[in-house]
Amino acid sequence: MTYKKRRLAIIDLGTNALLMLVAERNEEGKITALADKSSILRFGEGLRKTGQVSAQAIERVSTQLKEYVAQAQSLETEEILVSATSAAREASNSQEALAKFKETSGVDVEILEPNEEARMSYLSVTAELHDEPRTMVVDIGGGSTEITWGIGSRFDGGRSLNLGTVKLLEGVFHNDPVKPEDLEVARKEIQKALSRLVPLGQLDRYFGTAGTFTLLASLDLKLETYHPNHVSGHTLTLETVSNWVNRLAQMNREERAKLPGMDPRRVDVVLPGALIIEQLMLKFKNPSFEVMDRGVRFGRLFDRLRKFVPPVVFSENISYI
Repeated sequence: MTYKKRRLAIIDLGTNALLMLVAERNEEGKITALADKSSILRFGEGLRKTGQVSAQAIERVSTQLKEYVAQAQSLETEEILVSATSAAREASNSQEALAKFKETSGVDVEILEPNEEARMSYLSVTAELHDEPRTMVVDIGGGSTEITWGIGSRFDGGRSLNLGTVKLLEGVFHNDPVKPEDLEVARKEIQKALSRLVPLGQLDRYFGTAGTFTLLASLDLKLETYHPNHVSGHTLTLETVSNWVNRLAQMNREERAKLPGMDPRRVDVVLPGALIIEQLMLKFKNPSFEVMDRGVRFGRLFDRLRKFVPPVVFSENISYI
């Protein structure tokens, strides 16, 4: 079978990070990731308190988005797709922000509805599966958490919870290091968000994707240099995650920043993220999560291409920062 060669750029604006994936499918159907970049811009900073994204956050995103679009164009992409998720859905001034992005970068930004974001998260992992296991995919973001399920690459359903690392950080964690009572308040907030979810029964595979999972895997592996292939497939058990929660809770920001495998840009959200993972595992009683470095940007890529030959290959010269 011969495939049409395509080169696309997918940009994902989340509550915490702006990410860009540039990838090409060749005539044999193989996908090569040429660029996979992230900038921690905290678009949703202060949203929990004010209901709006700040002028400073809009400006940060505008500047970086313009640069990403220019980089994508320099790589001769045929199409640039830009989407936004939780913070853009919730902010009362999101249309003002999107108009600014259009003016600055020349591209339209599509706001993904919760179910579509959930579908993209699920597809990002399962599109590469060869069999059809009963599967859960969880994507923890800065403003929302997507919990999705299906059979193989068939998306059967999902929930987008109003719960994320940045929201938890801004609502609960005001001490450095955190106090025991902070942890208990955080756990109760997470449990409340999860309370309406009905356990799905025993599934075959549980995947965790995107920043929180990949960062915890990087810490667990003590990675000196990050690469998706190093973390993808790594197993996080409840014991491992709980140990990390306890360890991180006893450290201040400076101590956490020195940990092998730590992304210094995510020092403040790693503990909230680990707590969410811990409570998810207790809720669904799953023995572990298998980590995959994917997320919405990959889901949109696979959805746009429809067909390809797994697995995705990462260029040796790929840039991550």
